[in-house]
Amino acid sequence: CSFVGNLLVILTVYINKNLRTSTNYFIVSMSVSDILFPLFVLLEYIFYFGRFIQLSKLVGNLLCKLLSFVNNVSYEVSMLTLVAITVFRLSAIMFPMRARLPNKRKRLLVLLLTWLIPMAICSPYLIYNEFNEKLQSCIWELNSKLKRIWIIALLSLFHFLPLLIMLVLYPLIIIKLKQQRVPGNVINFQAVIRRKRQNYRMTMMFIVITVAFLLCWGPYIIFCLLEYVIEHNLDWCIFFYFTFIALMTPFVFHAINPVIYFIFLSSF
Repeated sequence: CSFVGNLLVILTVYINKNLRTSTNYFIVSMSVSDILFPLFVLLEYIFYFGRFIQLSKLVGNLLCKLLSFVNNVSYEVSMLTLVAITVFRLSAIMFPMRARLPNKRKRLLVLLLTWLIPMAICSPYLIYNEFNEKLQSCIWELNSKLKRIWIIALLSLFHFLPLLIMLVLYPLIIIKLKQQRVPGNVINFQAVIRRKRQNYRMTMMFIVITVAFLLCWGPYIIFCLLEYVIEHNLDWCIFFYFTFIALMTPFVFHAINPVIYFIFLSSF
């Protein structure tokens, strides 16, 4: 579902030139991330929980490093993209005249940064993940204390801080949209009303996506907190089922994301 839905989103923007707007480029970037995550995570789960044929050191190392790296980059790209869209939404509503001026370089730079920053932050996966040929499993060679600090830093930078930013900015966006008044001397009155409705609809769509993101990724974030940050005292059986849920729910987000686009964006 995720692969087909997100591929349709990418093709929709690619085929229709009138849909190649800055916001839609961010949507396409997120769709690329949404395709990568299920494919690579599925491989990672098979790798960790399934039964492979005996892997060589080279192949095992490649899988260990690449799968963890891509999966974490995908999550962080999605989160940073949501923050970037929120900031640009606020800018477009607060300063509509400035937003209409072409500023492709700035948006392209932000788009690149939503990928380059996660790649840089997740580079330790490429360095410290090693394959143990005897155990046929991945071993994290980073010091446990350093690993804990790094996990806390990741959660702070790519979950709690972006969440705080969006919790502050979206109420401001909604308040500003409600305060907007259409001047009486506007020649094309209907066009202004239509633009206002489009802004409101677009904002609501990204709020729904953000809420879906937090709900679907929430169990996994809690799992990371229990596993790496605090000592969990849950019953083993309960923790096992919670772990299963935490590992499965992110797939839901990447599958329903395209559906949200198709519901809210009539142009799609």
